Amino acid sequence: MMTGLRQDLNHAFTAAGWSHFTDTTEPSSHLLTMEFLGTLHVETVGKETKIHFRFFNEFFEMAPRDFNNALGFSKKCTLEAAALLDEQDYDHSAWWNEILDEPVSIKNSIVSIHNPTLRALAKYLAMVVFSRADLRLCSSSELMCLFAMAKKIRYSPIMGMVAHWQKMIKSKSPIDITSLVTRITRYVGVLENAQVTYLPVADEYRSFIVLNHFVHTHMMREGPGNLVFMCYPGYEKGFELPCPKLSLYSMKRLTLQMEKKHATA
Repeated sequence: MMTGLRQDLNHAFTAAGWSHFTDTTEPSSHLLTMEFLGTLHVETVGKETKIHFRFFNEFFEMAPRDFNNALGFSKKCTLEAAALLDEQDYDHSAWWNEILDEPVSIKNSIVSIHNPTLRALAKYLAMVVFSRADLRLCSSSELMCLFAMAKKIRYSPIMGMVAHWQKMIKSKSPIDITSLVTRITRYVGVLENAQVTYLPVADEYRSFIVLNHFVHTHMMREGPGNLVFMCYPGYEKGFELPCPKLSLYSMKRLTLQMEKKHATA
C-alpha cells in the first residue's frame, strides 16, 4: 500500500489469469500437507499426463487441466511452457536483457530487475509460487511467469509448481503451500464430514513481508515523511513510489534515468 504497487500487481495477476489463485484464504493443515507431498508424483504415458496424490489415505488422480482449475488458475490459461516459446516467441535471454542490464546466468538477482512492479512480482513468485528459503535469485520458471504477466498472456505454471513441490521434503525449502493443499482437498471433495486440525491463525505461522524486508534486500529505502523509494545497487538515484510512469505496462528502460556511481566519480 505504501509503495502504490498493489493496483499494478492486481492488473498483472488478472492479465495472466491468476486472480482467483492469488486470493488465498484457506486455513492450513500440517498433516494434510505432509500426506499430499509424501504421495505426490506425476506419471506420463504416451501423450497423457496424470498427477497422483493421497488425502486421508484415499488415492486421487487428476489431469493437469483439472489440477490447474483446483488451484484457482483461469481455465483459459495455457499449461505448457512450450506454448510461450512457440506461439509467443519467448526467448529467455532476450527477455532478461529487456528488463535489466546483466548477462543471463544461473545467478540472476531479483534486485537487478529494473521495473518496480516486475521486481515485486519476482519476490511474490519466489515466496508463494516456487517458495524457497533463498529469495534473492530469479529462476527461469519465474522469468517465464514475469513475461506472461507483462505481455498479458494467460499462463499457468502448475507443472513447474508440481515439480518444485516434489522436491520440498528432500530439500531445505520452506513448506509454504499449506493453504493451497487445503484448496485442493476442497476441490476433490474430501473435507466434508472430515475431522481436520488446522494450524492456529497466529503470527508464528505466518510470514509478513513489510518495508523492512525490501530495505534489507536493497530494493527500497525509506525517506523523510514516510516516503518510499525504489533503489538500485550501483546507481545513485532512487525513484519515489508510487510512480505511475514506472508501471508494468510502460516497460521503458530505467537505465536512461539513472546515473551510475562511477559516472559521477
